[in-house]
Order: sequence, then structure tokens, then C-alpha cells
Amino acid sequence: MWENDHFTDDPYQRALIIVANHRPLVQGDDDLPDGWFKADIYVAARDPHLTFAKVARDTCSSPSGTEIVDSCGRTKIGGREWVLAVARDSGYEYRTLATEVNGVEYRVATYIRLGSNAAEGRREIAALFASFAVR
Repeated sequence: MWENDHFTDDPYQRALIIVANHRPLVQGDDDLPDGWFKADIYVAARDPHLTFAKVARDTCSSPSGTEIVDSCGRTKIGGREWVLAVARDSGYEYRTLATEVNGVEYRVATYIRLGSNAAEGRREIAALFASFAVR
């Protein structure tokens, strides 16, 4: 877990927690073997102009090289609305949950390596996401 703006070159991230089902092969490396997953849970710096609608738009847009494979939906966690997107590219499946509270974005961005063991990573991510709903 990092709590400053110096752990990444992304100035957007303010605090980051990384959850994975295996230790990283190389620190800072996103390349994962088949069946492994990684989840970046982070909090952005406060933006008084940020809205849930903008968070939803950004989450549901397909970055270059990816495709949204499941309609971008909404879910409730702890009584708050979150947006949920599932996207893929040639090597990974991405599952992202995001919301906004008082101008602060909270985001869980997960990466599952595609391959014959991807179902294991999907199960782990499903359990992680389900744990957020516990009150």
C-alpha cells in the first residue's frame, strides 16, 4: 500500500493497494502468468468538479486496443452506486469497479491473464468484489 503521489508516474492516483493471488514476478510488472490476477485499489485526489456520471463514462469507455465485452452496468455496494465494466484485449480481461464520493474517485481495476486457467483468476476477482458488499 502506498499513500503518496510518488509510487507511480500516474499523478491521478493518490493512494494504492495492490491485491494479487501470487507475488509479482518483478516489482511494478503487470505481466502475469495464466490464471493469475492483480487488482489495483486506489483513491484519486479530490476534484470538486468530478461527478459519478463522468466516472461512469470514463470507466465504460474502451481504451485503445480493448473492447468492452459485457455491457457496462451499475451495482450497489454499501448503499452506494458503483459502475462495473468488463473489457478484454488480446492478453487480459479487465474488471473495473468505480464510484465517486464528494469529488473523490474510488476505483478497483483488476487484470486477469487470459489462458486455460483464467477461470481461477475470475473466481478470485468475483470473491474480492463480493467481499466489498459485506456490511
